[in-house]
Amino acid sequence: MKLECSRKDLVDAIDFVVPVAAVRSPQPLFQSIRFEAAESGLHLLACDGEMWAGRTIQASVDEPGILCVQGRLLKELIASLPDGPVQLVAQPGSLEVRAGASDWRLMAFNAEDFPLIPLFSSSSEIKLTFKEICDAIDAVSYAVASENSRAILTGVLFSYDGNELTLVATDTHRLAVQKLKREGMGSNMKAVVPEKALRTLKLLPL
Repeated sequence: MKLECSRKDLVDAIDFVVPVAAVRSPQPLFQSIRFEAAESGLHLLACDGEMWAGRTIQASVDEPGILCVQGRLLKELIASLPDGPVQLVAQPGSLEVRAGASDWRLMAFNAEDFPLIPLFSSSSEIKLTFKEICDAIDAVSYAVASENSRAILTGVLFSYDGNELTLVATDTHRLAVQKLKREGMGSNMKAVVPEKALRTLKLLPL
């Protein structure tokens, strides 16, 4: 893999996907970002085993390729670089990052076992503004269970009946409910969304 891209585009893409990567995991791939360089550009993908985030940016690709690099370490490095073009070059077992007269090498992992986004079809959907969803999450997230003994309690219930969206969270000691009355949000739905996914959603640079 060998390519050149804008530092700003790369920073924006890393900031978008890295919140999904696991902070701690026995599997290094879940702490990594998957880089795939192709004719269409550079595609970044992160996954913690339960959720995924991906973004594609423009890049001048001389040699296509795929590899994985520790996400948060790369984020710190790219953020410290001056604005301008950045070159990414795959070396045996590492990724070389070149900017101006400087270069760095980071340990790279084989991307062969990195889990790709599964294909699925949606049965229902609703539409909210980013502020509306963040405000609703803030109103109930304090009551989400922190223990994993009952997985369903570590998420927030979203229920929409065509007229009212209701969010419910409970750890069996506390109960939080937030309602938003509005017709035409979308189709009826009922689903429990993991609190970590909602927390990560709020961090996305949207």
